[in-house]
Amino acid sequence: MKKFTSTLVYESLHQKNHVANALLTLQSQQFAHLKSRGEIVGQEHYTLTEFLTDLLAKQGGNERIKTFPLPRQYGLFSGLFVWLFYYGVADGYH
Repeated sequence: MKKFTSTLVYESLHQKNHVANALLTLQSQQFAHLKSRGEIVGQEHYTLTEFLTDLLAKQGGNERIKTFPLPRQYGLFSGLFVWLFYYGVADGYH
């Protein structure tokens, strides 16, 4: 991420607990600044803000998936699949 941002932005983001949310907040602030300077109009600002909101919602969904505990059956089926795959396919190559 360091090669895509300035040193100041990188240092401020690196200190945050949740870097992705901090980056989206920074982008939202930059969009508001562009709107206040007149470089983007209201509809463009609205579209960009909606896009960031959608990204934030998708990221939240990914965070929930990442922290959700999987049932024991998933581990059992994964191990069984690896075992069957190893003995089923590996024996074919001997």
